[in-house]
Amino acid sequence: MVLGGFRISSFQLVISIRDAEKNDPIAFKQDGNRFGTSPRTIKFCSESKYRITLKTTPVVEFHNLHVGGSDLELRCDRPQSGEYEALWNTVGFEPTKNAERTDLDVILRGPGGTLKWTLQAKFYAKSNSHAEWGQKLDFIQLSCSVDPTGNITVTEEQVR
Repeated sequence: MVLGGFRISSFQLVISIRDAEKNDPIAFKQDGNRFGTSPRTIKFCSESKYRITLKTTPVVEFHNLHVGGSDLELRCDRPQSGEYEALWNTVGFEPTKNAERTDLDVILRGPGGTLKWTLQAKFYAKSNSHAEWGQKLDFIQLSCSVDPTGNITVTEEQVR
């Protein structure tokens, strides 16, 4: 991946997800090793809109974001800032059954490479207050490495 004429081999990606209508942070819960994808589950409501904010350090250019089967418009108000925003609508996602989780494929593409990552999620009916129970998600920080062919790999994931 080339940045300002220099090849970069790693970067940080900070992802924030908030309720688009209320601007409230979403919740997550620790699940341990009960499910295969992640030790934590991110909680969403069906039939809701979420604001996804991305920030890269150093600046990495991305053009497309795909979440759970939806291609999202990735907006960047300040070119060369490494900051992006998208709105995601969960229409069509049915509430997840008890003791089950939904794996959401997240794909981020840019001229320098493609990042593929899976987010473990649980969907609740909009009227179910369980979606708000748990720790509030400030952000997810991904440490990423880039190979010479443009494949981006997540080497570390932190949730705060």
